[in-house]
Amino acid sequence: MTISISGGLLTEPKAITTNTITTVYTAERRTLIASIIVTPTTGTPNLSVSRYDGTTRVYIRKVVAMTAGTAWTWEIPLIIDVGGVLEVTSSAAGGDMDVLTTFVNPNAPAIVRASD
Repeated sequence: MTISISGGLLTEPKAITTNTITTVYTAERRTLIASIIVTPTTGTPNLSVSRYDGTTRVYIRKVVAMTAGTAWTWEIPLIIDVGGVLEVTSSAAGGDMDVLTTFVNPNAPAIVRASD
C-alpha cells in the first residue's frame, strides 16, 4: 500500500539528553504525524517511542536496541489529538539520540490518500 500526504509539512528537531521520557512533540491542534526519525548519537541505547493523551500511553516501539549510527524511522501516519504528546525514551544516561518529527501543519488543509 502507498500512502500519499499532501499539505504543509513541518519538522521539529529534538535532542534527547536524559534517560527519562522526553516529549518531542505536543499537539496544540489535532495533528497528523507523517514520520519520526530517531538516530543514536553514540552507542546502542534502547529506544521507546509512545504517544500519550494525559491518561493512556500507547507504545509505537518499546525498549528495542538501536544499531549504532543507524536511524530508526516510522513512516505510518498517526493522529495526535489536542494536548496529546509524542514521547521518546532512551536507555542511555545521556540520552544520546536526535529526533526529527515531521507533521502536517495543523493550521493548513491536508489530504491523505492510500492506494494499492
